[in-house]
Amino acid sequence: MGDTNINTNVNTPSNSARLVALPSVRGWRLFLGYIGAFLIFVGFLILVPLIIIAFHPEEADVYPWFLIPGASSIVLGVGLYALIFKRRRARLQKWESYLLLLSVWIVAIIVGAIPYRLSGYLNFSQSVFESASGFTTTAISVIDTEDSLALCGYVFQFFRCWMLFVGGIGLTLIITSAISDANGLSLYNLEGHNDRLLPNVVKSARIIFLIYFVYIIIGVCAYVACGMPVFDAVCNSISSLSTGGYSLHASGIAYYNSIGIEIITCILMLLGATNFMIHFAIMRAKFKHFFYHCELYCALIMAILFLPPIIIGCNYVLQDVASKYPGSAYLSNPAYSIRYGVFMFISTVTSTGFTNTPPEAYLQFESLPSFAYIAIFLCMVIGGQAGSTAGGVKQIRVVQIFKQAYWYIRGSIDNSHIIHSRTIIRYGKKEAISDDELHNAASFILIYIAIVLLGAFALTCCSVDYTFDVALFQFTSFFTNSGVAAGAVTLTTPLGVYWITIIGMVIGRLEPIIFMLLLARGLKSASEKAKKNFIISKLRK
Repeated sequence: MGDTNINTNVNTPSNSARLVALPSVRGWRLFLGYIGAFLIFVGFLILVPLIIIAFHPEEADVYPWFLIPGASSIVLGVGLYALIFKRRRARLQKWESYLLLLSVWIVAIIVGAIPYRLSGYLNFSQSVFESASGFTTTAISVIDTEDSLALCGYVFQFFRCWMLFVGGIGLTLIITSAISDANGLSLYNLEGHNDRLLPNVVKSARIIFLIYFVYIIIGVCAYVACGMPVFDAVCNSISSLSTGGYSLHASGIAYYNSIGIEIITCILMLLGATNFMIHFAIMRAKFKHFFYHCELYCALIMAILFLPPIIIGCNYVLQDVASKYPGSAYLSNPAYSIRYGVFMFISTVTSTGFTNTPPEAYLQFESLPSFAYIAIFLCMVIGGQAGSTAGGVKQIRVVQIFKQAYWYIRGSIDNSHIIHSRTIIRYGKKEAISDDELHNAASFILIYIAIVLLGAFALTCCSVDYTFDVALFQFTSFFTNSGVAAGAVTLTTPLGVYWITIIGMVIGRLEPIIFMLLLARGLKSASEKAKKNFIISKLRK
């Protein structure tokens, strides 16, 4: 397979012989070499927003804020990549792959925070928060008022959405598309990608890029056709498809007050929350993969269960608003409850966080009835499909857990001598599901719930303003990368809240298992070192 070859770009006999003669690069040298390769990529990514200056030369004074971190990242990356350039690379150990993946995200977030910090508008913690929120596609921002958004200018507005694009498709997908060795494949799989569209992972990555770009272009054209300015169309198309939710205006999609724009946004959000393997199957006219897939059925069941209470909850709030605000009587029409309720459901289940309610009827979630509040919370936790840009535990795991519960109940009722097949519908066919897969899903959800509770507890410790229900909802919004809790952080938010939510966003984006295994590795190493030191001290006595 082409994706497992080492240094596929060096394929001449003389070079191959020379590589065999060289010792393999391993350990920290290999680790730093890969960090260098990624720094080169992230440097170029930071420079991309400067393109906007060509269309808006009045913002030329911001170029140092992007040029300094971008160029520095490239120079440092070239120096580190020289450690492994044209060298045989040893296979990373499992824990080294986990650590490298985490380091890649930390590097991207830190470098991405520098333009915000150099602007002088945000302090260090706020800058890191803004960068983490963008790359993880959470898109909760401290820059959330119309005045502060206007101060951002076109370059920073595009930069915010550009981070959503990069983070949505996956940072390791970017580097994997150019580095085709076995370690690149390992990182690609670790970030939660199950979308090996073709046997060669590099070709799969490039197909995903192509699908992404095609959808963005279609979205831009559709938005412009509905009257949206071109720049707004580009940013909103990226934000919707990446299930991020950054908007150029404080009122979100409601600013445009257009049903057509809202429908386009809903379609893009649903596309972003759909497994890339489904998109690839549709491109190849294999529609059975879409219609005969368990996650589609899961989404339909979620709509049946959660959409009615959300619509009813919206109606409850809209009726109240219509009675209090002059000129808002039109909101009492049930059609508006359906319009806003459907949009809210799609925005939440896709972990986007967009809002389409007008300013006078901005739905504060604490104003919703409890049943609608809980429905939104469950939509956030479940999220979109596996192998998509959406957050949450993913629908496939929910299907597996309920299947396991059904099989357990059936086994308890039926005769013990009866053997039933255990299958799940995936990509157009029934597939057997293993015990390991079921156990992994159950363990993942258990760890997920534990982290949500721990994160909510941590928020209550940071500020007396957080009651447990508010902390639970808001941390879940960060952890699932949903961005639903708009206004959860401001420029006056306590410092501890920033860092708790930053950690929550990163863990939620990379999925908790990686952090649990790294923690286990660290504890094991510390335990072995302590035991070794204890034995040495005893022998010396």
